[in-house]
Amino acid sequence: MVSLSERKRRLIALNEDLAWCAKRKKLKRARELFDSAREQGLTPDAHSWTNLVNCLARCGRPDEAAHAVRQMRESGVSPNVVTYTTLVKALCDAGDVDSGALVVREAEESGAANARTYNALLRGCVRVGAVGLGQQTIQRWWSRAGGDPPDSAAIEAGGHLLGQALRPKAIASLVSQADEASVPITPAARASTHLAAARAFALLGKPRSAMAQLGLLHDALATPDPPVIQREGSSHIEASSIELFARHRRAELALDAATVAAFVERGKAADVLGALTQRVISFRLVLEICAGAGEWICVQAKESPSTQFVAVELRVDRGFHIFARTLFEGTPNVSVVVGDAREIVTCRLAASSVHAVCINHPEPPEWAGGTDDSDGSNLLDEKFLRACCALLVPGGTLAIVTDNKRYGKRNAAAKRKRAVVDVGPKADVGPEADVGWNGSGLALPRARIHSVEVGPEAGAWEEEEETEPAAAPLAKKKKKAKYGIP
Repeated sequence: MVSLSERKRRLIALNEDLAWCAKRKKLKRARELFDSAREQGLTPDAHSWTNLVNCLARCGRPDEAAHAVRQMRESGVSPNVVTYTTLVKALCDAGDVDSGALVVREAEESGAANARTYNALLRGCVRVGAVGLGQQTIQRWWSRAGGDPPDSAAIEAGGHLLGQALRPKAIASLVSQADEASVPITPAARASTHLAAARAFALLGKPRSAMAQLGLLHDALATPDPPVIQREGSSHIEASSIELFARHRRAELALDAATVAAFVERGKAADVLGALTQRVISFRLVLEICAGAGEWICVQAKESPSTQFVAVELRVDRGFHIFARTLFEGTPNVSVVVGDAREIVTCRLAASSVHAVCINHPEPPEWAGGTDDSDGSNLLDEKFLRACCALLVPGGTLAIVTDNKRYGKRNAAAKRKRAVVDVGPKADVGPEADVGWNGSGLALPRARIHSVEVGPEAGAWEEEEETEPAAAPLAKKKKKAKYGIP
């Protein structure tokens, strides 16, 4: 008979191994560990189930994550706040904010909803542009009996949502309500909210109101940040890194504010519908996949006014920011398409119609999955790259810019990681060329591609060898990965 202390030790080992699998997106191994533990008579606890749900969520399996939560309840284990928050995030990342809202309601009823749960839903609302649901969520949060009011992150998310809906007065009301309730809004969050209002006023052709909001933005940026308090679970992130990120964010806010101010000072009242009908028609087409906030594509459009640029972005909020930027910076030769890049590339564009496909700093594989030993998914797989090449006119350009070494190998046999960077006209590559992608030996037809080595001195990360958890719950504690960014 196994003693209680031995069962506890085995359960702790199981939970550590499942957490490791979730971090590395090793879903198959996580399932093997979980099932093996149950077969050996070990009863998974809330942490075990939550780690499994997290692994499913990180591997892009929201439906399976929801099913795992149902199984968790059926086994007599109650989901906790981390379980619910993880499931909400998984559903919202997949664009299913309505299902995410139902999970939040369920968490409320069980007393397992907190600020992170609500903010996970609000971030999903911002991502897909669900303004009504976002407002309902904030108001429901306000009305919770005995609960804390919405926090700084919630006010910022609400400001972004209302800004996308061109409702700047509602943003002011939200901020006033937060101030009356003494919600501690961070200077950066307050500045971001004022920027959303300024954008909306500028797009509505109300320059004075826009400039007033920019004045409040600069007041917020002049306020020092509070001391860094590291969140639980983020001890691996140094305080200096958090402070550096905060400085970069402030600089970005100031730059965006300057763009809006320059637009207002030029005295150009925005005509959104007119802008839609004034796009330049060109026989030369450049596509940027995952265009972010549109900084790069707008710069390129200014330098090449006779070329038509199309920004493809999955998130509605980013699509709105790109479109607003095209108006503020005067780049009518940029169009915005919001949707799944994989569907757009494979189903919505004609073959041999694009002169260049550009992908700038895609999400690293260790974040999004798609590595050789991961069960996660990544946009830039062989199928997607081949589809991109099919879009290109003969001699067209596929440009992928990254400082992450996992995005390709020059020679699979050498097992050296490299980055595929800045495609140029001087390096013609045909089907017979030795161009690898994660060791697949992928050849990109009709594409011109150029690669350079990226080492630690260029900011790439290095990884030490680590040991996977064993297939049974009695696995010993493994050596953890260490990442160094010089």
